[in-house]
Amino acid sequence: MSFPKKNIAAVVVFYNPDQKVVDNIKSYFSEISLLIVVDNSENSNLELLSNFDQRKIQYICLGENLGIAKALNIGLKTAEENGSDLLFTFDQDSFASEGMVAKMIEFANKTDFSQVGILTPFHNHKGYKLPNKNIETEELIAVATSGNLVNIKAAVEVGGFIEKLFIDYVDIEFCLRLKLNNYKIIQLNTAVLDHNLGNLIEKKFLGKKISVTNHSALRLYYRVRNRLFITKNYIFKFPSYVFHILRMTATDSLKVIFFEDDKFNKLKMMIIGNLHFILNKYGKYSSEK
Repeated sequence: MSFPKKNIAAVVVFYNPDQKVVDNIKSYFSEISLLIVVDNSENSNLELLSNFDQRKIQYICLGENLGIAKALNIGLKTAEENGSDLLFTFDQDSFASEGMVAKMIEFANKTDFSQVGILTPFHNHKGYKLPNKNIETEELIAVATSGNLVNIKAAVEVGGFIEKLFIDYVDIEFCLRLKLNNYKIIQLNTAVLDHNLGNLIEKKFLGKKISVTNHSALRLYYRVRNRLFITKNYIFKFPSYVFHILRMTATDSLKVIFFEDDKFNKLKMMIIGNLHFILNKYGKYSSEK
């Protein structure tokens, strides 16, 4: 299977971006034929794209935050309508290391990609160990969105991203659905994406180093609610992975209690996330729910 450059697009989702996004886009712009920018900001940020070749850009400003899932679905649909076969998905704060995109495209071209749902680079977070590059690929259960090369046909077949989840674990749920439909999630260890993971700091607890992301109370709300959604839908299909997710929720609670600021609001929003899951309330958070 061969994927010429003209059939490879990318989508990047904006939300109140700053000037740093320009350098991030430059790290992969020359490697793709079409960049779809879906902006969840209230105001247009089109000026940030002024120095790029406008013939390769489709800018879509939503005028409000409709969530990462909605933005990704818009990117997916736009790419499909433009005849693309593959779609890179980027966060605004993700930087493609030298050769990352080219290596991923090369791998897609030398592989039977029909049964691959996602090809992902190694996500290089601060403090994380780099992968063993002597092992070219690893098959994973689920990965974060940014830097992924998505098989558009597979994504459309499984129904795209679930918009009611809004943000957090949208990508994980999508991966699990791809797996259920017999598509592979493959990590290419020679391709590296630099990605910021919240306000990450390291703390010591009982002599061990732990990473604290310091996400906002609102992000913790979505995280708890959507983890429970995944638990409900996938506990019997991917039990080990789901139990891992549940352990992460318990760990997050302990980190908030012992290491993070704004403890009361964060714990309160985590409780509300549990409640909204029980009440089947999804979408964008509103205090009126």
